Amino acid sequence: MNSLGDAHRRHYLKKVLLTHLIEQELAALNDPAALARLGPPFKARIDSQLTNGTVKSDAMQETELPILRFVFTKYVATFPFLQKANPEAFWQDKVQVFMEAFAEKRISSSDDRAESSKREKLGARIHSMLVLLFNAGLKAGDEQPVPLPQSTHTPQPAARTEPIEMREMVNGLAVNVAGVRTVTKKRRVHRRETHSEFLIVTYRAEVKAPITVARRYGAFKRLQAQLREEFPGKPLPRLPTKNKAPSTVTSYMPSSFNPFAAPRPSLDEDSGESAEEADEERPPSSSPSSSTASMTTKKTVLREKQRLTLRAYLRALLKDPQLAKSTALKHFLADEPLKSLTSEEQLDMATRQELDSQRQGDQARFLEAAKERAEELSTYMDTFKEQLVKDNGLSKIFSAFRECSTVEELPVEYRKVIEWGRIELSSTLYQLFVSNDNASEFFTQAKRLHALFPYAVLKNIIRFSNPMMMMRAGLDLFLATPFGRASLLQRMFSQTLTEDLKEIEQSIAEIRVRIGNDALCDKIYNFVHADEATQERVRILAEEDEVDLVVALMRTDETEVAPKLDGPALTRVFLANVAWTTALESEGAGAAYNADNARLYGHFLQLLKLTTRARDKHQLMALLFDGATSGLMKDIVTIFYEPLARVYKAASVHNSIMDFSRFADDTIATVAAAQAQEATLDGSAQLVQTFLDLTARHQNSFFRFVHEAHSHDDGLFADLMAWIEEILQFLREGAVEQLDLDALFEQACNAGILDKDKALVELDAVVGWNAEMKVWRMERFQRKMAAQAAVNGATVDNGYPLGSLSGADFGLDQDDLEEVMYEEASDEEGGDVVGETLEEEMDDLDPLEAELKRRKRKRALALMHAAEPQPPATEELLKLSASFRGQVRRILAAS
Repeated sequence: MNSLGDAHRRHYLKKVLLTHLIEQELAALNDPAALARLGPPFKARIDSQLTNGTVKSDAMQETELPILRFVFTKYVATFPFLQKANPEAFWQDKVQVFMEAFAEKRISSSDDRAESSKREKLGARIHSMLVLLFNAGLKAGDEQPVPLPQSTHTPQPAARTEPIEMREMVNGLAVNVAGVRTVTKKRRVHRRETHSEFLIVTYRAEVKAPITVARRYGAFKRLQAQLREEFPGKPLPRLPTKNKAPSTVTSYMPSSFNPFAAPRPSLDEDSGESAEEADEERPPSSSPSSSTASMTTKKTVLREKQRLTLRAYLRALLKDPQLAKSTALKHFLADEPLKSLTSEEQLDMATRQELDSQRQGDQARFLEAAKERAEELSTYMDTFKEQLVKDNGLSKIFSAFRECSTVEELPVEYRKVIEWGRIELSSTLYQLFVSNDNASEFFTQAKRLHALFPYAVLKNIIRFSNPMMMMRAGLDLFLATPFGRASLLQRMFSQTLTEDLKEIEQSIAEIRVRIGNDALCDKIYNFVHADEATQERVRILAEEDEVDLVVALMRTDETEVAPKLDGPALTRVFLANVAWTTALESEGAGAAYNADNARLYGHFLQLLKLTTRARDKHQLMALLFDGATSGLMKDIVTIFYEPLARVYKAASVHNSIMDFSRFADDTIATVAAAQAQEATLDGSAQLVQTFLDLTARHQNSFFRFVHEAHSHDDGLFADLMAWIEEILQFLREGAVEQLDLDALFEQACNAGILDKDKALVELDAVVGWNAEMKVWRMERFQRKMAAQAAVNGATVDNGYPLGSLSGADFGLDQDDLEEVMYEEASDEEGGDVVGETLEEEMDDLDPLEAELKRRKRKRALALMHAAEPQPPATEELLKLSASFRGQVRRILAAS
């Protein structure tokens, strides 16, 4: 009997075939007729002539895409907001028409531009989510993932011998604005000018000794101007506004200090830089406090808020590799170093380190409070978890919100979860407005916005106006097309696209000048704008001749890719290609090549990429002004806003506007008091409690909003919970019928479709690879955690009360969930190695230099994953795809 006979084999065979099936279905969405193949409510495309000259039939429209068809009919069309949408008017006349128009625009793919597009990343994310959903929902009988070997252990962080400053390196540098000193200069007879200078300590990766420099605020302004000149058009971190506000603290003289203290946010206030204000800055003064053994003194800490915002600014600069290596920043951090520090300067730096340590300690206290409260409430959390994961759990939880008008009326386990949530919110508010380096500026902006916001006016508008009339008026304002002209919303979007297009076209014009041959440039332009069939023939020619696409393009005689080049022009292209290849192979040095020729070929590649981008922008603008686009936007806004407007009107949401206003008033007063309290180094405990009391005072106001919305929802939220629970039920219980992979495998072997021995070898290799990947992911995660612990020291567990929840509680395959999380983490660590943001930055560089940097980054990413187990071939197993699709189609149709 040709059965699989192994739970691991069965599990991973299902995953291999399911992954391949979903890849095929997502790829089919590139076809303009893809939605027609999903079946009703979309229109069939029988004998419909498409733009690429092929005729599409609807004979398989309900069976070709079983996965996507199931997702649409079960989870998209049944979404509560979309249930009342007219199938013909919305899905056929709006969504289908828009999607077909988008597909026919042929927006370039990642392959076209040799870079990772946003659509590709989004597609990868959707693919992972669908595999996660259907690998859980489509059961295959006795199946089981490979277990994690018991020998896997958590490595302990090695003892760190370097200073803590060296552990904070970003792009080879670590920086801290460690202190502020007052400098007095004699200007005229009997006149002196006093100003503050910030003491900046910089560590470099290759040098252990730090560099300390003193810089006035004006030097930061000059640095910003120099960076803007050095990198024109590049977005730069905003320079904090000038703030001369001092702080008075109660402190003591420590025996030693570290100029690299933990970061802390600060507040920034606008003030001018005038000579008259200079007398506001006085040297630190101290006066003895009551006699204690700890030598307590009061100190005026100058420009503390400014110090913190400038530190955040410098660290933001270091996060950008280009800015970190810029000439302007190097001179700013290293020129005119201080040879020694005075005792007053050392005392000032010690005091500021103490303040930084206190802020870090306050944040740790919030985390510790959350942990203690979670441990205290673990029994209640277990009860809440049980209710959450069982059938109709969400509906029961939200029904309690509907029935109870205050927090005190809720079941005890719900109150405890809300209590833990208050601690988290308190910690977030403290971090936003007090403990982060940029908190002072953020707090100033928040106060300004709060003072200007017309809460009372908005309350009365919501209270007395008709929300549906307001919605229609808003739609008319933004989406109306007077006299057939573009709507306001279309003009807003088109303005952004036009600005981007102008920049691209300006770059194209500059490159054309550098190339200096209109025939070569026109050939690239005509290729980009040629039809898909012509482009495909040129790509096939490049593959057959094993040459670069640009070389094949220049040699082709395709009439659509005119003009035909003469001998000298072709020779110039060939020489440029040889020089480019030689330069890249030698990494720009060590081999003889013509640099001008190499750059010329780089300009060809740049022109091809930029012309493709320009075409994409033109196509998007054409799509934006298409009638189907504006109609779809109007329908979507109406569909989603109308039920919410009814709920908010019935629930008297206008009262919640003033509740939020009072919460904002209280928050601002609390933060202002916290800023005064943080000046005393013994007030940390009260500071934590102050923010906890703030959220406690307003919890019932926020809960009243939730209660009123659910009490007057007209069944909207109940439908939404039922929709979510239907997904959870599919995950936990699966489809109505299970896959029979043993029969599938046996029938394929008997029919001669499958080579049994070869298939089993591939399948065992897949099982082994998944076991290796499980260990690899675990060890990599442990190394990352160990490294963070070594850098940051002992970390406090936040005590997340639902931390014991896992994907398995909701029916998900935990291995699949970990795999998705690993892929996302890898994307973040690898960065946009070939992403659009990086590519756009490199367009400003010399093309040869840009390509060398791009390849260096690719090698670094490849090195990062060099030891990662590589997936085995599955060519034989994929011969089961057709019959597997049939089983899936039949099971999902019955579900």
